Amino acid sequence: MMYGTYCRLGLHVSQSNVEVIRATRRLLNPEGRGRKYRKKRQDLYRAMLKEHKAAQELFRRYRF
Repeated sequence: MMYGTYCRLGLHVSQSNVEVIRATRRLLNPEGRGRKYRKKRQDLYRAMLKEHKAAQELFRRYRF
């Protein structure tokens, strides 16, 4: 679902979840970092972590 956005982060599957969160945060506009956007921001982080986990599983499965 969010695969395209995940690809734009430019991360390798070996990077940690914290690095995924940091890269995702850099994509956000400064206006999107306010308290009223907290729920949407957390949903985005969760979606990126889900895509990262899927990429790691694919990597492990085919041993690239």
